[in-house]
Amino acid sequence: RHLSSARGVGSEDAAATLPAREALVEALQIAENVRVEGGMGRARMFLLRTCWRLHIPWLPEELRPEASSTDFRMRYGSVAKRALLDALIGLGQHDVASLIVAGASQSDSFIPKDVAEWLVSRGYIKK
Repeated sequence: RHLSSARGVGSEDAAATLPAREALVEALQIAENVRVEGGMGRARMFLLRTCWRLHIPWLPEELRPEASSTDFRMRYGSVAKRALLDALIGLGQHDVASLIVAGASQSDSFIPKDVAEWLVSRGYIKK
């Protein structure tokens, strides 16, 4: 089984030039364990979070609204989440978008709280 239904996207040469390719390979190996222990939804959330962190150095839930002076990134949290959902839907990843909306609709976080807690409790991500 594969964690994505997309196969053969791009050439192997293009894959070799991806930034942080080793981190992605490691993340896929970890995601296999997450899938076995917790199911495909959790594995896909883990991969989504990992890919986000490779491109953006902060997660929306890491922002501190009570900080003085206000964290400038606060105004981008909801915009980033909306852009992520639009991109997922545009790529046909409706199931992942549905997981995000159902589990994290009350915050800018895109990983549902129960999934994040599960990943932390098993050491797949740090709190």
